[in-house]
Amino acid sequence: MATLTPITGTLGITRAKHLLQRFTFSANRATIQQFAALTAESAFDLLTATLPEPEPPIDPKTGATWLNPKPDPIINSEDFKLFDYYEAWHLEIMRKSGVNITERMVWFLHTHFPVQRSIVSSTAEVYYQNKLFRKYALGNFKELFIKMITDNAMLRYIDNNQNEVNSPNENFARELLELYSIGKGEQVGADDYTNYTELDVKIAARVLTGFKNDSEFANLDPDTQLPRAILKTDNNKRAYLHDAGIKTFSARFAEKSVTPNEIVNGYVTETAVFDELQQMISLIFEQPETAKFLVRKLYRQFVFYKISAEVETDIIVPLAELFATEKFELLPVLRKLILSQHFFDEDTALPENKRNG
Repeated sequence: MATLTPITGTLGITRAKHLLQRFTFSANRATIQQFAALTAESAFDLLTATLPEPEPPIDPKTGATWLNPKPDPIINSEDFKLFDYYEAWHLEIMRKSGVNITERMVWFLHTHFPVQRSIVSSTAEVYYQNKLFRKYALGNFKELFIKMITDNAMLRYIDNNQNEVNSPNENFARELLELYSIGKGEQVGADDYTNYTELDVKIAARVLTGFKNDSEFANLDPDTQLPRAILKTDNNKRAYLHDAGIKTFSARFAEKSVTPNEIVNGYVTETAVFDELQQMISLIFEQPETAKFLVRKLYRQFVFYKISAEVETDIIVPLAELFATEKFELLPVLRKLILSQHFFDEDTALPENKRNG
């Protein structure tokens, strides 16, 4: 039954098991029995309790972390070994995460914004991305999205470190629209994918010009205090690799423009570049299809891989509206979903999840 009407009463064994299997890595007999006696509201509050920040991974060669802020090639193990230590550290955090949603959401964000080890070989870049995901795992997705633009690992993975005003690279702009935000709709004309067009890819790429990886990890984001990419500027904070023109999107975005708010001697200032990023992301996120696309990703991750017409109408659309109304805060959407009758419906559970624990 596709309804977001809240369930009532205590969860019971079957519902408790279903909830814990979907949203944690630690569904055992004891926790299932614990949650069976809770209401869905109480269970949600327990699942979303704030966890302490995990300590960084350790290099066995030194007995200390190598992330302060980066490994020393003389003192520390080779980076390919450090990557193995990082992966083991991350798996152990998931294994010991207990009855909490946070690490499942961190994993979800890794699947939404994936990077490939063969391309992003820097353990430090991947570690700081993991920290970024954890910081926003139960927070504001739109804010995380903006931070991902200047994430060192993402910048390297999709070549945006090669995107300059006189040599544009559209890879990240294309993925940003197609895979990470609004999604690619049905092709209805030449270079027109319903939700965006090829022109929008080119325009977005222009907004994204001028960033390079920070191999020293010394450039800290003022909000997260985590390392981020460097915007290449001269001594006067002018972004000389950034496109200084007005960027006008297609009719799919009502032909709205992203405009630099400060130009000095033909170059956009550093502050103005980050304002352009905000303008573009706000434009993308004000499109109704963006919230729907993201809610579908959450639904497939935590509920069921198939989305019927009924589910689209009665679950996806109202959750997307809530997501937008709440300014893309994740917790209200997760709460509405987890407390709903639909989440616990038999038809959203795979057969192997229906057996009692």
